[in-house]
Amino acid sequence: MIINIIGWCGTLCLAGAGLPQLYKTLIDGHGLGLHWYYLILIFFGLISMISYVLFTSHSIQLLCSYSFQLIVFSILIWRKKYPKEPMIY
Repeated sequence: MIINIIGWCGTLCLAGAGLPQLYKTLIDGHGLGLHWYYLILIFFGLISMISYVLFTSHSIQLLCSYSFQLIVFSILIWRKKYPKEPMIY
């Protein structure tokens, strides 16, 4: 029971790790400071880990974390490739 709580806490921490960068990228309107190698390696690493989880362990915690991170990094890659004007309030 306690190990499941620890697992979900870790899942939330890892899934949320990209949110500050996503926020900054969306406010700036671009991901020009992000390196392509970093984004591509993370992206394909997440695809690989989702495949691994689906075909072996079926851990819902890992699947949630990796899927959420994949969405975050897809947006970061999109903003790196297609920058736009910053949202200034």
